[in-house]
Amino acid sequence: METFLFIIFAIGYFIGGYYLTRFIRQILKPFNKYLSLAVLSFAYALFFGLGILGSGGDPGFAFPFPILWTGLIYVWEWSPWLLFINGVMIPLIFWWVLIFVVMIIKLYLKVRYENNITKIS
Repeated sequence: METFLFIIFAIGYFIGGYYLTRFIRQILKPFNKYLSLAVLSFAYALFFGLGILGSGGDPGFAFPFPILWTGLIYVWEWSPWLLFINGVMIPLIFWWVLIFVVMIIKLYLKVRYENNITKIS
């Protein structure tokens, strides 16, 4: 039963994150491209990036977990700040920068491709 609930919860989390990022994308359309990419990449990193959720078991053992839920669990359990920084903030910054760089490269390649097509025509 618990496995079934976990699967339902995980599917609901990913579908909810997908539709929420689509909603954020629609809101950001009238804004600057780079600001839109920064906010959208932050949303992707927050919902789909993996953080580190340390357990009370073996020393040095941790579970990969979505950053949003990792942060909520660490705050709920009043975990030490070092765990919060290492498990939430550092992975969030890592995923945010990585996704933002990929989005910038994709935008640059798209603009370059469109400029080459217009030169050929």
